[in-house]
Amino acid sequence: MATGRYSFLRVAIPIVLIAYVLFSGIAVSNGISYIQEWSIDMTADTVEAFTPEPGWIPFVLKDYFGYIQPDGEELYKVAVQDDVSFAQKTYINFEKLGNNLVIHDAMHKYLYPIDYVGYPIGMDDLYLILMPDMTGFAAFATSGEILFERSFTSLISSIDYNGEIISVGLLKGENCLFDREGRNIDVIEITGSRINPVYGTSVSPDGNTVVMVHGLDPQFTSLYQKQGTSYIRLKRFIRENEMRSQVLIDFSDDSQLCMVETSEGVCLYDMSEPFDSRTIDFSGELIDFELPSRGEPLYFLCSDGSRSFLELYRQDGRLFSREEMDGRATWLFRKEKAVYFGFENTLVKASMEIPGR
Repeated sequence: MATGRYSFLRVAIPIVLIAYVLFSGIAVSNGISYIQEWSIDMTADTVEAFTPEPGWIPFVLKDYFGYIQPDGEELYKVAVQDDVSFAQKTYINFEKLGNNLVIHDAMHKYLYPIDYVGYPIGMDDLYLILMPDMTGFAAFATSGEILFERSFTSLISSIDYNGEIISVGLLKGENCLFDREGRNIDVIEITGSRINPVYGTSVSPDGNTVVMVHGLDPQFTSLYQKQGTSYIRLKRFIRENEMRSQVLIDFSDDSQLCMVETSEGVCLYDMSEPFDSRTIDFSGELIDFELPSRGEPLYFLCSDGSRSFLELYRQDGRLFSREEMDGRATWLFRKEKAVYFGFENTLVKASMEIPGR
């Protein structure tokens, strides 16, 4: 996952707490396991809603989204229109046409209508709103203030923001980098394939590395590193099975690892020489993931038809936990020593259990 045409309504909240162990007996590392703390069915009997507060967890399910207290005792939900996008402590609940956009600050009960038509992507402290024809975007602060607009002579094929740098991949084979005020940082020209669309782009949290998936016949994963005021390519890997839609790319919190989606799963790259990589294959579609710092478990939420899977891997690519659920997965979120995830209209929290504590 803020006066406008859409009123922000607090509604009665269905909440059922179920105390049972989901991950019993599954070792994460020496003596550590994950225990389910609670499970909430959003379609159950209703109770009073609450105004969200700082520290609450944002969530997205099949028909609902909102915020929940970490202990699961209070929550705030809204019915999804067509889609929802979160940025910091705000959200935009929007329809497919991208009209009448309003930023909702539920915690302070503010509304910020946006005079712009498009499709919002919430990232950190910004909303990047793509034009309907995908040839430009506008950057808005979470208070509704427009920061800048950019348009291109090509379709936008991918976009990312790391909190300081906006990275825009174009269908014509360019990757444009801007700062938060819209100033140009660099333009990376893509070559090497029969055609050179940028299907995925991501900037590391420290801003020193850009990773892209680009091209067809062949397709590459390329690593660029900042040198002076420009980004220079350090390494390029040929992808065996090409993807012709947007590719998920993300970095670990410490910028030391990068995860790149493949047609069968993901590939993990070390961001230091010699840029070692290892692959993880999934059964089904990758819905969401959490990529912590080096040495911590990797979390992947996948769906395959009417079944969903929460899989935990070591960073060497070895699977050590896999849980199966009925229904389609929707969302995954990690905070401290807990993982929150959703499937259909059910929300679950599982926490790390360390013996003796």
